Amino acid sequence: MTWFFISKKILSFFACLLFLLSTIDSHNICPGCHSELSETEDFTLWCKKCEWNLVPSESVKSGSVFQNIYLSLSRKYSESLFNSLVNSSTEKLKPTITLALVFAFSVSAIIYLITIFLAIFGVWILVIGWANIFALIIGTVCLLISWFIRPRIPKVPKGVVTRKDFPILYEFIDSIALSLNSKSVDGVIIKGDLNASFGQFGLTNKKIIRIGLPLWEILSIEEKSALISHELSHGINGDPLRGLFIGKALESLIGWYFLLRPDSFWEPENGLLGILMLPLNVVLFAISGLVLLIARLLAHLIYIDSQKSEYFADYLATKVCGTDAMASLLEKSLIGSQRFELILHKVSLRKEEGDLFEDFSKDVLSLSTEEKVKIRKIGESAQSRLDATHPPTFFRIRFLKHHFEAGTKIQLSADKVKLLELEMSKMKSSAQAEIIDIYKSSLYY
Repeated sequence: MTWFFISKKILSFFACLLFLLSTIDSHNICPGCHSELSETEDFTLWCKKCEWNLVPSESVKSGSVFQNIYLSLSRKYSESLFNSLVNSSTEKLKPTITLALVFAFSVSAIIYLITIFLAIFGVWILVIGWANIFALIIGTVCLLISWFIRPRIPKVPKGVVTRKDFPILYEFIDSIALSLNSKSVDGVIIKGDLNASFGQFGLTNKKIIRIGLPLWEILSIEEKSALISHELSHGINGDPLRGLFIGKALESLIGWYFLLRPDSFWEPENGLLGILMLPLNVVLFAISGLVLLIARLLAHLIYIDSQKSEYFADYLATKVCGTDAMASLLEKSLIGSQRFELILHKVSLRKEEGDLFEDFSKDVLSLSTEEKVKIRKIGESAQSRLDATHPPTFFRIRFLKHHFEAGTKIQLSADKVKLLELEMSKMKSSAQAEIIDIYKSSLYY
């Protein structure tokens, strides 16, 4: 009997052990195709075969009104546009006058005329009815509205570094501009975010390039050449969205939308006033909806030309840096966008101050091949893009590989590369402090 109970206990023990082992093992088996799951460096399990859990379900954060408009257009048309361009001549990318653009200019002109009319009407009411309190109120309101919705010429941003303090950086940019047959920049801004951009500011259209240090740190000198080439190309690729006339008209429409749209139809806490405001709020909702519809129409009219301009900027850059460098830049940008916030979070919570840019660079450059494959697949399945106005990154890479260019290869000596990095390192401390302060503030608000 004793042996019987001992044997029973042993059998029960092994049965429990087998059950536990099978349970543990089942966590590493794909529920979709029953293949073995892979674990990534962030401890996420996913299936290489059927791509189960490749993009874990999470709440999608809504962006600005403008971003949402552009993203909705991109989801509808980005793939069909890519298919129409990928095997076509790059001549098709060059800006041309189209019926859609003519219509967009016409809509923009009407928007400006409405703003001017409001201002003139407001002045007229004030002049003819200066002794009437109602005329004074109406005229003042018209002037305030026209001022609020006026198209704004962007001012030259603060933080531009000078040629005197950054001679090698400006020399590098000048040489790339020369290769592009483009004017060089009037200024450079170095910040702590993972981005780079090009813009024209002020009445004289000063060209400013903004460089994000985290992105800069993970790039080779060839990829840095690609980055600058791409941004400079925005000044010559004919993007209607970056032009003042249509671009600012679209911004004005967004301003109209926010000015007109009430927070709600009815606010019970306002009592009788809330009830009396109900009909007006209904009208304002309807008008703001119409304004948003016009904004969507204008964005729709310039969408194709704007997206072609992005592809054209990529292609123009390859004329200077070569396809390999530009494609590598895009891939690193995609990988960096998936990793930066994680590293920023770790550095922000440390008691002792570390080097955010060095840690980020080490993380990106030391990622395993499997993790890189996963990020690429996420980018493809989710159609990740670096900005709402950009085509999906993997489309841009595939397009460039179909239109290979060797590039002229901007030459920079090893000594100048070191001097360039020394110049950029001067901005690390202030850029890191700024980005960490912004990130910490976002955790509490």
